[in-house]
Amino acid sequence: FAATFQAQPGSLAEWVEAGRSEVARREIPALVLTLGRRGILAFAGGRVYHAAAPAVEAVNAAGSGDAVSGVLAYRRSLGDSWEDALRWSAATGAAVALTEGTAECRVEDVERLHPLTQVKEIA
Repeated sequence: FAATFQAQPGSLAEWVEAGRSEVARREIPALVLTLGRRGILAFAGGRVYHAAAPAVEAVNAAGSGDAVSGVLAYRRSLGDSWEDALRWSAATGAAVALTEGTAECRVEDVERLHPLTQVKEIA
């Protein structure tokens, strides 16, 4: 974000404001930001969503953001709403952090984390 948009937000509220600003200024139809343990912010269709999986004891978070991106694209291609796709994405990102591999996860971890993952629309 810093390199692309020349901004370095700190708090979640600052991330939301920076994302809204860039979406409006650049007329971006959708913008998704992975924020590590803070979750995912998605700006789409004039709405802002925050997705957060439950906290996990991370073994190796390498590849979690890549997994989030891949699952989000896949779930949207299936016709999932932004909320549903983000829930699967955040659960997958957290599941990846539970393994020693890079961008690897266990399906059972994703399925366990999915119902515990929260997606909220931010006003």
